[in-house]
Amino acid sequence: MHKDEERGKIAAKKLVELEPQSSSTYVFLSSLHASAGNWVEAKVAREVMREKGVAKFPGCSWITVGNKTSLFVVQDKHHPDTLSIYKMLGNLTGMIKKDDKIEEYDRLVSSGLFA
Repeated sequence: MHKDEERGKIAAKKLVELEPQSSSTYVFLSSLHASAGNWVEAKVAREVMREKGVAKFPGCSWITVGNKTSLFVVQDKHHPDTLSIYKMLGNLTGMIKKDDKIEEYDRLVSSGLFA
């Protein structure tokens, strides 16, 4: 259903009926609209989610380097190497923007979808 907004909206409507408190449906719908460039509808999906009191758990990743595994959670600053990690992320973001790897980068960040 990638970029097929009409089928995506039908599927999301059914999913909301089945599990009205599941954040994944609202996130899916928001991402679907965003990938189609429909930023207003993407933001509306997130706003409806908030209005209904549906909570989304922060994203996280487990990363293993050598024999050490670390958990990274969105906006968490408790990792002992936080400063160097964010510095590296800043460098990578700059390289991505410079090479135009993500055409909609600024628009995506400024849309408020990921605040």
